[in-house]
Amino acid sequence: MKGLLVKDFQLLQTNKMTFPIFIIIALVFLISGDQEAGFFVVPYITMIFGIMTVSTVSYDEVDHSIAYIMTLPVTRKIYVVEKYVLMLLGTIIGWAISFGAASVFAVVRAYELDWVQWIVTTLVIMVVMFMFLCVMLPVQLKFGATNSRIVLIVIFAIIAIGILGIKNLVPVGYVDSAHMTIVLNRIINSVTIAGVCGIFLVIAAVFSLLSMKISMGIMKQKQF
Repeated sequence: MKGLLVKDFQLLQTNKMTFPIFIIIALVFLISGDQEAGFFVVPYITMIFGIMTVSTVSYDEVDHSIAYIMTLPVTRKIYVVEKYVLMLLGTIIGWAISFGAASVFAVVRAYELDWVQWIVTTLVIMVVMFMFLCVMLPVQLKFGATNSRIVLIVIFAIIAIGILGIKNLVPVGYVDSAHMTIVLNRIINSVTIAGVCGIFLVIAAVFSLLSMKISMGIMKQKQF
């Protein structure tokens, strides 16, 4: 796996002129924005770094390079696991850079931040971004770079339609919105910050393991 990680980091270095552009855009938002700018910059940079790691699958497919990789002492299972490790590393690095930059700006400009809430919120953002990447990777492995974009659009369109459908049930009377609000408030108030972080971590762990299992199944069926 170490060799695959080295390979992918070498591939990512081919985008070394792209990363500074995204960093500059984020800095512009921090400089020109207010204390809320950090809540845009953190998910923005975290997602960019994560998407870059997923894009290494496309590099592996160029000129059937993945067929050569499979002739090395690398199993399909190790290949998939390495991609998830790479995604996790990319997500953490992107979060650390953006969180650090936004925090420095908050201190320099003397923003009145609730630091506990700020840290927890950005950590939750990082976990959500990683879960999104866990959706992207199996789709990328299954359909390739071009078709995966279409599939992802369809997936999120279905999710959006489902959310709107649930929302439309409220005024019709199928869902008691007032009762749901009371129940949710009770749940939120009864859970500590550590509990919230723990819940998100458990959900993310289960989600990533399920995604990894799907990706392994896809790789097992692929012909090179």
